[in-house]
Amino acid sequence: MKTTLASVLLALFCGAAHATTLTVTNTTDSGPGSLRNAIAEANFGGGPNTVNIIVTGTIVLTSGSIQIASPLTIVGPGADKLTIDGNAKSNIFTVFVTDPACPAQDGPDYLVSISGLRLTNGLRDGRSGGAIFSEHSLLLDAVLIDKNVAGIGGGAMVQFQYPGQTLTITNSQFLNNTARPVTTNPSVTDSGGALLLEQKCANTRFTPASASISNSVFSGNRAQPTTLSAIGGAVGAFAYVDYTISDTRIVDNHVDVPNPPLAGRLYRGGGISFGNVKSATIVRSEISNNSTIDATSGGVTQGGGLVLVNAAPDLQAPSSATAVNIINSKIVGNADSALGGGIYVYGNVAVNVDSSTISNNTAPTTKTGGIFLTTGPTAPASAANAAPPTLAFASSTVANNTTYDIATSVIPALAVYASNSQTGTICSTCNISVVNGPAPLVPQVGLWWNPNESGSGYSFDVKHNTLVVTIYSYTGTGASQWYLSSAPLSADGTTFTGTLDKYVNGQCISCAYQGRPALVGSDGNITVKFNSATSATVTLPGGRVTQIQPQAF
Repeated sequence: MKTTLASVLLALFCGAAHATTLTVTNTTDSGPGSLRNAIAEANFGGGPNTVNIIVTGTIVLTSGSIQIASPLTIVGPGADKLTIDGNAKSNIFTVFVTDPACPAQDGPDYLVSISGLRLTNGLRDGRSGGAIFSEHSLLLDAVLIDKNVAGIGGGAMVQFQYPGQTLTITNSQFLNNTARPVTTNPSVTDSGGALLLEQKCANTRFTPASASISNSVFSGNRAQPTTLSAIGGAVGAFAYVDYTISDTRIVDNHVDVPNPPLAGRLYRGGGISFGNVKSATIVRSEISNNSTIDATSGGVTQGGGLVLVNAAPDLQAPSSATAVNIINSKIVGNADSALGGGIYVYGNVAVNVDSSTISNNTAPTTKTGGIFLTTGPTAPASAANAAPPTLAFASSTVANNTTYDIATSVIPALAVYASNSQTGTICSTCNISVVNGPAPLVPQVGLWWNPNESGSGYSFDVKHNTLVVTIYSYTGTGASQWYLSSAPLSADGTTFTGTLDKYVNGQCISCAYQGRPALVGSDGNITVKFNSATSATVTLPGGRVTQIQPQAF
């Protein structure tokens, strides 16, 4: 990496620089006025800085990728006016400082914002992120990322390692990128033809964190494995974050299964594949004409359009279900050569489809072109299988998929809730019942409170439609007081009323066990009205009303 002596001396003798705007005035790979030189100066300056590119044409990288090691905003003249070409020798941007081995973090998080550029012809040999590899918060606006190649994340890859880390993509296009083997340093999979997201350190999750894609297009991207698995022709999303995809088209992306496929490999999600994520919301978007096809019809593929998996052993409680909401969207014309032409669902996933259409997706005769739901072993394997998924519709249509619109496997029984919806052809041997009406609300379990009334709180647990409430509070004299109440929830899961039983003479934490606390009567009834899974109104004895929500930590 090249920079000027003056910029180095300025950083050394003047300390952290104030925010600075640096201008790119030519299309050379390096030297004064170049993009590489401007970013190097910004790195030494500490930031947050801005690189303003006023030149048009093409910048061809001849000396490797450009590292961004501090908060930075890059403003280009427009994706149709300036191209950065990786020269098929390196990726274009890497966003990290030192990239330490796990479990160490790469210093504090920082935001890199890139707009108004075309990033093309990048190649990361056997590794991740053909155009961009980032370990920090990233914002892409009005960017075209096309014709890049890497082992995983053909267009871009983002690794999450910080609470509060974000990925934001707006008004952008990911076109004709490829995840495939390259010459050396093979990756673990060939996944995420356009974009791949994962935790930097396996089994280490940081919340809250989020990834948002809006007003964008993903098309012509491919995952092309030879000896490895391939998951996500366009997007492979495996970081435990909250995802939102809005006003976006994911069209004509593919997982190209080798012929013949290899035993023990996974070939999933021609469009998008979510794996062990916190939540996914898809709004006003289109997932269409994507595919996962095995020419041998060997039954090894899953999910032509959308794949939803939650198989992590520690994410199988009801409160840990991946919450998937598909709203005002269409999933149409996708194809899979085995299971789930439109959608494939595995494990502890709660799927809610609202005002959406799932139609004209295909799979072989006797298979499921629409939505296929199943469960099985966790990954890694544990003593119990993954919890079965759930499915609910509101004002939606699932129809005209081959051969079944909805089918299951392994799941003993599935109740599909359908409010004002058309559910098409149901697998007759799958023990699926369609319930006309909304799905019962399931409150989030754990600790709840009113943030404006700290010092007391509530613990909720739900099992077999029974809610158990523990209240930790104080008496009028300031002594601690615990209450316990349990009773069935209403049929729709929204209302609870129970006796508020009072207990005294509890166990001293450092004392020998003295027996169970004593029940000394009731202070009256408590009523909890759940407005949603994460919001409730509590009416306490004496008529006092308080609004509560889950504690975030």
